[in-house]
Amino acid sequence: MAAPPRSLPEVHGSVPVSARRGWLRRLLAFAGPGYLVSVGYMDPGNWATDLAGG
Repeated sequence: MAAPPRSLPEVHGSVPVSARRGWLRRLLAFAGPGYLVSVGYMDPGNWATDLAGG
């Protein structure tokens, strides 16, 4: 039996970031996704081709 599809409130969540690890670790937790988004914004064609190629 297939599971019912999930709605947005059921899958919405946050990534836990430990405050004990230090400021650099917390910065990198947010900078990594930001870097990926900025590269995709600057050169979307090349980025999409690179991801599709593996």
